[in-house]
Amino acid sequence: MNDLCFENIKKIGNLYLIQILLEFENEPILFLCHDENQKKYLCLCSEIRKEQKWIIVECKQKALSELLSKEIDIRTAFLKERELTIVKKDLVGKEESFVINQNQIDELNLPKEGIYLK
Repeated sequence: MNDLCFENIKKIGNLYLIQILLEFENEPILFLCHDENQKKYLCLCSEIRKEQKWIIVECKQKALSELLSKEIDIRTAFLKERELTIVKKDLVGKEESFVINQNQIDELNLPKEGIYLK
């Protein structure tokens, strides 16, 4: 795949799509990307109504393996790292990104506990 997914993300740079893990109506909801240094990132689309919003977190190989083998749920995969990146895009396409600490995330933006990959 390797399509450019996000540009100039704060503290990350560009992200390229590796694999879609979950989609809804042909829109990727949960997907895996990599940066220029081949670090992997787990991305979750948490809003698509008034604006588009994604939660992005670096995903180390151990966490990815645990997620794919259903040893951890999706929520846990996002909460393994201390910092998360939020990307927002408004209706006219203006994009902004910022970094938050794990304890600042709105719990409603993550899947409930016990939701695993299919």
